[in-house]
Amino acid sequence: MLETTALSPHTPARVAPAAAPLRLRLGSGQMLWLDRDGKSVRVKPVRCFPWSAPQQLVSLRDDDDVEHHLVRDLQELDAASGEALCQAMQSVAFVLDVSAIESIAEDFELRVWKTQTRHGKRTFQTRLDEWPWESPDGGHLVRDISGDLFRLPPLETLDAKSREWLWAYVG
Repeated sequence: MLETTALSPHTPARVAPAAAPLRLRLGSGQMLWLDRDGKSVRVKPVRCFPWSAPQQLVSLRDDDDVEHHLVRDLQELDAASGEALCQAMQSVAFVLDVSAIESIAEDFELRVWKTQTRHGKRTFQTRLDEWPWESPDGGHLVRDISGDLFRLPPLETLDAKSREWLWAYVG
């Protein structure tokens, strides 16, 4: 029987039943593997709020979004597992700060965002049912179809054109 948890800002995860102690390791292609009870499952780390505590509350989920373990604090892991998780998190912890929105358009079941970030122009796509969610700082976060996160600052800090584009999605 699977339970659900809503610790993730993105999607509630289905939770696998608790089991014996675990070990984490990086396999080929920098994929993270969870080893427990003689079984291995490929998992991806999903950071949960609060974002101000990156070493805490990391959901380890398989490709079907089933949570196999919630790491409450990296200190609970052995050194090798903690290092493997830190390395895996580097590839999923990339968050781009949006400074302006040039356009948002719908195209074949996707929403195409053309934005400015402090790293230059970025175009990304989200599913039509993927909506920005509020972040603790008053801004919003949105996840693209590749899993990257984009941070949208509070509306009042954006220029008028950006506010006009974004208003329908967060207003």
